[in-house]
Amino acid sequence: QIDDEGTLFRKDTAEGTLVISMYVDDGLVAASNTEIYEAFLTRFREVFTISDQGDLHYYLGIKIHQDWEKGTIRLSQEQYIEDLVDRFRLSNGTPAPTPFVAGTHLTHDDACDRMDDSNREQIRYYQTVVGALLYLSGNTGPDIAFAVNQCVRFMSCPRP
Repeated sequence: QIDDEGTLFRKDTAEGTLVISMYVDDGLVAASNTEIYEAFLTRFREVFTISDQGDLHYYLGIKIHQDWEKGTIRLSQEQYIEDLVDRFRLSNGTPAPTPFVAGTHLTHDDACDRMDDSNREQIRYYQTVVGALLYLSGNTGPDIAFAVNQCVRFMSCPRP
């Protein structure tokens, strides 16, 4: 096991390396050679019903583009972003050159005094938006990480 979440595993042997990522019902297997990969799938299929989707194109909402000639891998969440824009009805929003206004410093005064029935729905909406952006910033959006983390500080009670 590589991570604390119990979702990423690695096995090194004399024959090579096998890496497995599991999240709910999505799995990803990578191996240093075909023999290790096929041996793993054979043993795994003895216990679980799985499907081999072939070359990797999407995993957990992340588009993966592999350029075998250049030896590069490009990750993108463009579709995820477009879905967020639609989901939160932001298609008429105004683009900004940076994700956060320079010089802005949020403080405890930017949070609401308390959560009650009058603002519960608005706070839930804020938490949903910030949570979606947090997922994005942690995967392929490091450019928005600072701005999102500033918003995370007010998850429990943002000011309207």
